[in-house]
Amino acid sequence: MHEYHGQEDAELHKATVALFPAWRQEFSGSETLAEARHQFDRGLQPTRLRRDPVSFLRMRYHNERTGSHSQGPDRGLATLDVLRHELSLLPGSPGSHVEWEKPPRRRLPGRVWSRADGARTGRTAPDDRGRPRCPGRAVGAAPGGGLVTATRAHTAAGTVHERPDAETLYDLLSELNLALPFLVVERADGRDPEQHYIQAHLAEDGSCLVEYRDGGPDQHFRTVVAPPYDMKGHDEVAALVTSWAQDDGEWRRRSHWQRVRV
Repeated sequence: MHEYHGQEDAELHKATVALFPAWRQEFSGSETLAEARHQFDRGLQPTRLRRDPVSFLRMRYHNERTGSHSQGPDRGLATLDVLRHELSLLPGSPGSHVEWEKPPRRRLPGRVWSRADGARTGRTAPDDRGRPRCPGRAVGAAPGGGLVTATRAHTAAGTVHERPDAETLYDLLSELNLALPFLVVERADGRDPEQHYIQAHLAEDGSCLVEYRDGGPDQHFRTVVAPPYDMKGHDEVAALVTSWAQDDGEWRRRSHWQRVRV
């Protein structure tokens, strides 16, 4: 699944074996090669030796309010944090739904619930060991309430994510590629989103251009994160974008920013 030497020496690439530690519960053994690659590339952060285990499941979702949705008719692999995030967006979004199931031989912690008119109703019957079954399904609640959103993320594929948390931003940035190379995150807290945003754009050489605007054309800055993006570059870009989204000021000190004259 690794890409070492893949560009400069195809034969050496075939002969190279890379080993990374993983938690046993992160793989069920039922994944296809493509699914295992997806887990490795987009969810595990395998170079972080002290990371916590990442739980995977299969899910499909569509949110009528944010416009975010999964791709295709089948349930695809996602992390438990993505499931929790999409479930948190259901209130105030009638007609929306989230479906999920745990892969074989992997236990998913917690119960499975469905949301109907704001009330939680169990959708699963216990199995022969008394454990709740998957799959589960949750549907959007009736209008009312809603979530206070601080930021809004726009992907190159045209999807919109309201109030993305740090994990979601990390996942969205991990999906950047030369076909879908950018992510834009804008303020959604009353400030003009056209003048308050941060964006990341992946270049062909594996570097990543990061720009932020802080109120107008005279407050537009940029920095370049060096390649390779799929290793250390991605973590650095995610740290900058997440810090900006949290508005903690750390992104200003973390990199060397240059003013852009636009």
